[in-house]
Amino acid sequence: MAVAHLIKHRPTTDKSSEQKPTPTWIVVVSALLLGIPLALCCTLLLML
Repeated sequence: MAVAHLIKHRPTTDKSSEQKPTPTWIVVVSALLLGIPLALCCTLLLML
């Protein structure tokens, strides 16, 4: 009975999660992935 209860409430949670903005961890990961190569390039250019 509890499983059916959870399945019934799943669509509502999906809708609420879709309305939310992008999670902070996605922003942090993307910033790190973009920032680390840029920082490495800058340090290499400064060292040259």
